[in-house]
Amino acid sequence: MLVRSVRVHDLPVADYLGGYLDRRAIEIDDFAAFWLKDARPEAMPRSFVHFAVVLCQLDHKVERGNLLDADHASASLDADVFVAEDKSLDAVLRAVKRLEARLPEPCLAARAEGSAVIAVSAALDSAARPLSIRRM
Repeated sequence: MLVRSVRVHDLPVADYLGGYLDRRAIEIDDFAAFWLKDARPEAMPRSFVHFAVVLCQLDHKVERGNLLDADHASASLDADVFVAEDKSLDAVLRAVKRLEARLPEPCLAARAEGSAVIAVSAALDSAARPLSIRRM
């Protein structure tokens, strides 16, 4: 069996942590223990939503937009509604919303001939709860 020594500064996440931590001072076992024992998913909703969308999409056909769906979903936590025209993504968002209530209400926009504005407007009208739309 070949065992390779893994250091925290070799991990991809090190690029994000580099500005905040002295990566050379952290042992890999301590790093793993933090994520497995100490970190709370409810304190990191964006990371959880991203993970959950990626995981739930495994049950659906791979589409060309799948790579960005998880990014959009995790960024949408500040929104009131998430409008999508992809039926698979809508189903995934509804499944993830059962796990993370802070995810915005998913709304499916029907593919409209000619006008995306009409499709989005109809999706917003069908939202489960009234939305307050701010005019700029």
